Amino acid sequence: GTLPTEIGLLSDLQLLGVPYSSLTGSLPVEYANLPDLWYLDVDENQLNSTLPSEYATMPKLRFLWAIGNQFTGSLPEAYSQLNGTLESVDFRYNFLTSTIPQSYGALTTLNNLRLTGNSLTGALPPELSFCANLAELQVGENNLTGTIPEEYGLLDSLQIMNLEGNSFTEQTFPHSICDSKDGLVISVACGHVKNCTCCFEIC
Repeated sequence: GTLPTEIGLLSDLQLLGVPYSSLTGSLPVEYANLPDLWYLDVDENQLNSTLPSEYATMPKLRFLWAIGNQFTGSLPEAYSQLNGTLESVDFRYNFLTSTIPQSYGALTTLNNLRLTGNSLTGALPPELSFCANLAELQVGENNLTGTIPEEYGLLDSLQIMNLEGNSFTEQTFPHSICDSKDGLVISVACGHVKNCTCCFEIC
């Protein structure tokens, strides 16, 4: 089946979770009218639209999960407007093809950004270093290039960083990222970084 647009009329709705429901079609833009919705989980369906930029107007949205669907197109730049609320973004294993927006550096409440298993391109934006609460950055299995920004050493809350399966330029890993971060685990592809004291290689 598909997601009913009429759900967008349920003005008191706070949680919407429909994982593993064999849903097809799109994420209705009408859900942007839900003033109290803070949790949206559509994991493991067959939704195949683009991600609605209209969701950037949802005043309480904290969790936006869409693992294992068929979403295409770009990561909406507009989601940077969810600063102050958005905590968790999980778009792993879709078909997204854009760069990671620099504007996501405005998401100071973001705790995890999980984008593994798409076709994202371009470089990792240094601006993500402004996400002061970011504990988990998963961008493995994409088509990212460039180097790992030294600015990520400013991410004091960072605990997990998944980088393998990209086309990063071989580099000496920025010491600032590993220094003074107890328990930080970084996964990288074999041979892409040198002298990384907190990395383990995926070969």
